[in-house]
Amino acid sequence: MIGGVLATLVNFYNPQAIFIGGGVSGIGHALLSSIRQATLRRATALSTRHLRVEYSPLGADVGVIGGIWLGLENVFAEK
Repeated sequence: MIGGVLATLVNFYNPQAIFIGGGVSGIGHALLSSIRQATLRRATALSTRHLRVEYSPLGADVGVIGGIWLGLENVFAEK
């Protein structure tokens, strides 16, 4: 199911990379391989030519780091 949703997003946005993070990143490479295969199978060939699907280098803390970043950006934004 994750690969199907990602394939739709890849077809629409045509990203260069997809990073999987948060708690899901601790499951292992079998899940990443399944997500990669499903995404590549369901998305168009042109959209996936240079697509990378891998775990986020920030690991399981990516959600916390993103939340902190948004909070700091809001606090220090010019109004």
